Amino acid sequence: MAAGHPFRSRLGHCARNPAGENKEFSPIFFLFLDCVFQLHQQQPALLEFNSAFLKCVAEHSLTLLFGTFIGNSEAERKSMGVREKTQSLWSYINADLDEHRNPFYSPDALGEVYAIPRLVRMRPWEDFHMRWLLPSLNSKKSGPDENASYRTSVLDHW
Repeated sequence: MAAGHPFRSRLGHCARNPAGENKEFSPIFFLFLDCVFQLHQQQPALLEFNSAFLKCVAEHSLTLLFGTFIGNSEAERKSMGVREKTQSLWSYINADLDEHRNPFYSPDALGEVYAIPRLVRMRPWEDFHMRWLLPSLNSKKSGPDENASYRTSVLDHW
């Protein structure tokens, strides 16, 4: 984020042109988070955080409750005085690390990074994409595949 992902433009945070259209609006950040989620599902020991962490980051990139996602760059956030006016999402997450920690994490797994980009290995990210459809999914603690029974019942109906 410090490298300058244009959150304001890509997420549509007050980035309208005079015609009322945001020509740079794009869900690139959510695609990235979904890719990280897929990697987490395929290699549960690889990442130190869980899907609750990813969901928290995704949701708060839209809420503007934290200054982390305001503006298009660190320079823009600095010129707007974001640090002085808002809290960082990372401070909020660090206050309750256990909620976002992956119990399956193993530092030894770092030498074995790979992803299988086959559709059969992909899983829907229910905690984020179905959070209003199935509120009961959000009350569970996150693990690599804790919602398998819900996934089967819901996706069978689609």
